[in-house]
Amino acid sequence: MILVLLGLLILAVAAVVAVAGIFANAGGAHELTNSFSVFGHQVGYRQEGRPQGRRAQ
Repeated sequence: MILVLLGLLILAVAAVVAVAGIFANAGGAHELTNSFSVFGHQVGYRQEGRPQGRRAQ
């Protein structure tokens, strides 16, 4: 029973930290301005708003 309560407490603390992180990451200072690659695939957008990188096949 104590381990269940401890697990729920840890889960609640993690949820609070996640929500605080989401709200702290708002604003123009945190915008993605450049594209980057993940496993060889381009991620991000150009100025025109179109996806950049490989075409869908």
